[in-house]
Amino acid sequence: MKIVHLSEEQLQAYAEDPAAIAATMRLHADSCPNCQDAAKAYRIAFAGLQQFKTDKFDFDLADLVLASLPAPKPELTWSALGIYFGTAAAILLVCLPVAYGVRLISGLHSLSLILMLAATFMIAVHQAILSLRNYRRKIARLEIY
Repeated sequence: MKIVHLSEEQLQAYAEDPAAIAATMRLHADSCPNCQDAAKAYRIAFAGLQQFKTDKFDFDLADLVLASLPAPKPELTWSALGIYFGTAAAILLVCLPVAYGVRLISGLHSLSLILMLAATFMIAVHQAILSLRNYRRKIARLEIY
């Protein structure tokens, strides 16, 4: 039979309050000299830590740090995205007739030129969205706001 000793967390909980762990683990801890020695060591450590005074400051460090941080920038909203897409669509609607009427590239059918411009625009929009998602993910990892 394999003997399973208490984990460090369970030993700490047992040292503070034996009733804090499961009954089967408590039964093992009561009968195992290794676990009892470890629990005794934790009790001594806890008693030693309680002897130290904790320093009390007359200010709140968290408030000082938060006050020194820059104000959060406004989040990009759907209405702002709508403005950006509307502007891009307006530019596209102005450029397409010019490209259609002038035929900048000779020998290329105007429909092909329009399709290439539309594909380029869609790729640029897709890359912008990916960059925005990546930026938001990195900011969320920082947990600043």
